[in-house]
Amino acid sequence: MNEALVIDGYNLLYALKKQARLSPVDLEHARVQMLDQLINFAAYQDKRIIVVFDGRGTGSLERHQSVEVVYTRDNQTADSYIEMLIPELIRDHRVTVVTSDYEEQKNVFGSGALRYSSREFALFLEESKKNERRHYTDRTGQAGHLDRRLDASLWRILEKRRRE
Repeated sequence: MNEALVIDGYNLLYALKKQARLSPVDLEHARVQMLDQLINFAAYQDKRIIVVFDGRGTGSLERHQSVEVVYTRDNQTADSYIEMLIPELIRDHRVTVVTSDYEEQKNVFGSGALRYSSREFALFLEESKKNERRHYTDRTGQAGHLDRRLDASLWRILEKRRRE
C-alpha cells in the first residue's frame, strides 16, 4: 500500500526552528529549507508528502518536486484542511499525520491514520538524513563515486576508451 505523510507545515517549521535546524530569522527562507529537507526525505523514503500551511488566502496547491504544498484559504486552518483530506487519502494510502495540535491528533486516531508529533518527526527527519548520508557514502567515508569501486584492470580499460 502507498504511504502518505500529511504535515501541518507551521507546526513542523516551529519544531525544526526549535532544534536550530532552520534559519531563525526569515520565515520564507526557513520554509524553503524545510521543503528541501522534505524533498530529500520523500525521495529516500518513497512517500507521498503533503505539507499544509495556514493560508495565503488563495487555497493554492504548489508542487515542489515530489512534495505537494497546500496553502489554505483565509477562513480555513491547516487542521481543518487535514481533517478533510484524510478520508480521501486513507482509501488508497497508509496515512501518517504530523501535527503538534492535540485535538488534531485525536481526530487523526479516530480516522484510522497514524500520527507523529512535530517534535518527534523533526527528530525522525534528522535521523533519516543521517541514514541517507550513510547509505550514499562508501566504507572509507567518501561519497560513493564509481572510480573508487572499480578494480584496476576495469578502470584502465574505461580510461583508455575515454581517451580515444
